[in-house]
This record gives sequence, structure tokens and C-alpha cells, in this order.
Amino acid sequence: MDHGPILAWRKLEIQNSKITYPELTEKLAKLGAELLIETLPKWIKGEIKPIPQDDSKATYTKIIKKEDGKINWQKSAEEIERMIRAYYPWPGTYTYLKSQIPSTKSQIISNFQKPKMLKIIKAEVLKINHQKEPGTVFLTENKKLAVTCGHDALILEEIQLEGKRQMTAQEFLNGHPEIIGTQLT
Repeated sequence: MDHGPILAWRKLEIQNSKITYPELTEKLAKLGAELLIETLPKWIKGEIKPIPQDDSKATYTKIIKKEDGKINWQKSAEEIERMIRAYYPWPGTYTYLKSQIPSTKSQIISNFQKPKMLKIIKAEVLKINHQKEPGTVFLTENKKLAVTCGHDALILEEIQLEGKRQMTAQEFLNGHPEIIGTQLT
């Protein structure tokens, strides 16, 4: 919680409505450094009179945990996309990819493993009306990998399967075409 009197402040106008946590952190760090350089000499000279904060406008938040990054596909695509930008790089946003129905004996053995975590690194909202269950993976008309949400859908742009490198959704789809029609949990 931030508390105590205000010595100086600045506003940051956010130009990019799709700003990510690391980008915002960098902008705020630069602004804070500039303000500190400007404020310290005035504080040392006694030229600054601290202003009390309005405690009635105080807000509280919880400590963010890894499990806060788990995607609930019942939420709107817009809410999930914001979550992806806010939680990158930590705790990250993720879902689970269920095992496929095996078609060979060798797949039967490998498919008795637990579902694999799929990190969603970057996504875009797709305004659509759909009748599919939230969490259903499908291809858009433009052949982009997408997932239905409680409202609208998300086009996946960058993802990372557990134990693998981060890649574009198209690269992932090239190696895992069986993902189409599956249910993310």
C-alpha cells in the first residue's frame, strides 16, 4: 500500500491502449527518475511542502499469485486479452490443453499424461457471435488460431506449450493441427 504525504506527482497519458505491463513499467520508471531528479534538490532546500493524501480514495489490492494467471474462458475476450497484457511476463496467463483421443497404441501410452500447460503470450480480440462452448479452439476465416470466450473470441498470436519454446500461433498450428476443435480448460 502506498501511503504518506505527497512530495511531487506527474500524470502519464497512455497513448497506446494495448500497452503491456513491461512497457508501462518502463515508462513509469523513466517518469519517476525524472521526477526524483527534479524533486530531491527542492526537498533538500526545504522548498517542498508535503501534501497529505486523501485516505478516502485509497484502494487495496491483493498480492498476485501464479494461479491468478489461469484463464477462465467464460470471461469476455476483452477481459482475457487485458489479463494477458497485464500479467506478462509474470505470473503469465495460461490454460491447459487436454490430451487428444489416441489413434495408435503408441499414442495411447503418451496420452495418459496430465494436460499440458499452454501459455498465452499475445492475443487479439475477435468480435464474433458464436454457438461454441467457451474454450473451444477453431480457425478463423483467415486461417488464424482462435479460442471462443464467454463473449467474442481471442485470436492467439504468440503461445508457449509447456516444455517448449515460445512461438507464433501459426508455428504451433503447423506442428499441432489436431488442436482445432479441442477444448482448453
